[in-house]
Amino acid sequence: MAAFPKEETFRKSAAFAQALASFGGRDHQRMSMGRSGCPEMIVTHWRSLPPDQVEQGIDEVLKQLKDSDQNMSVSLASDKGDQASFDSMYEFRLFQLLPVLREINKGKADELLRDHQSVKTLLAKYPNGQESLNPAMPAAQGQGMAQPSGARPQGPQRTSGSMMFSDRGKGQGMGAGMGIGGGARPPAMDEVQAWRAQSDKIVASAAQDPKQALAQAQTLPLKMKGPGGDLPIRADAFRGIANSTIKGDPTIAKQAIADMIKATQDLDARAQSRELVEAAKLDLKLGEEEDAKKALETAGSKANESVKDDGKAEDPNQALKAYWPSAAAWQSILRTAAKISPAVAQKMTADISDDEIRVLAKIALADELAGAPAGRVIVSENRAKSKQQFTMMSLQNGDDD
Repeated sequence: MAAFPKEETFRKSAAFAQALASFGGRDHQRMSMGRSGCPEMIVTHWRSLPPDQVEQGIDEVLKQLKDSDQNMSVSLASDKGDQASFDSMYEFRLFQLLPVLREINKGKADELLRDHQSVKTLLAKYPNGQESLNPAMPAAQGQGMAQPSGARPQGPQRTSGSMMFSDRGKGQGMGAGMGIGGGARPPAMDEVQAWRAQSDKIVASAAQDPKQALAQAQTLPLKMKGPGGDLPIRADAFRGIANSTIKGDPTIAKQAIADMIKATQDLDARAQSRELVEAAKLDLKLGEEEDAKKALETAGSKANESVKDDGKAEDPNQALKAYWPSAAAWQSILRTAAKISPAVAQKMTADISDDEIRVLAKIALADELAGAPAGRVIVSENRAKSKQQFTMMSLQNGDDD
């Protein structure tokens, strides 16, 4: 549909009709959770389709979800720190699709919201729904697709964000039991949000008093438990300070990076690898290639520890290996190493302890060298014994800010 010329709306309508007929003809007990399903098609192309056809599509998506048994919670986060969490896939799809339905049938949209006050509250804050958190949808970029009023200007946009899913009937994960509006939220997650809010305030203060911000960041907890492992509260604060001072005060930024690396030492291997890659990216912005290389070498060692954890015999990660956290870690390491030099990145491939993950990482490296963005990165964990289950999708279109 994105490839059709803008003026050939009849072809888009015909393609959508066929897709919708196929979608409606099957039971969707496990609804698509990426950016390539029927709901995403509606959000991307609705302005070039007849309104009654769009409304029919929204009705079918919501009907399928009401008839399914999905006990899935969803959490969205933008690269600017905005967040939204949902107790069900149905609520998430309401948040995603109602901004479109409001444009073609406001009365029906308001009626659907009547029994979902939490979604109504979120739409008041983010009127364009999912597009308010992650404005540039890949399928619409550069294709001349109109977007809901108030969305970003058209054309290629650089954006990133994440989407995490958790099956609340099968174990732990981001969003498990978390409510929006008046819903119940586990006390531990309330504490995480409180510390993150404090961290955000400290980072924001760095523009006026960076030295004081560094001192205050030291008072934050090193980590808290979260879905998929440790949440690096203190290290993330130092990363934010480094980002905010990297142009105006490189000396402070360098100190923040050093403090960030120190704050990762007690994290689990997965979180440590991830944070060290971020530290390397900051080092590269400062022109400190040797420091970046050292951070990446340590990140590689931790990524191999994560490989062992993903594959441990007593409770293995049963997700597709391409989605293992350790696979994502190695891909990120090589992409970042390529910014130092292709030779450095190529040399690091020999350090990857798993043959299949090495192949995946080499593909990511080839993409990086060809100038292709990382795009959608999926990380998933599914363990039977410990009943840990979560899936996170990050959107990285273009260079990191």
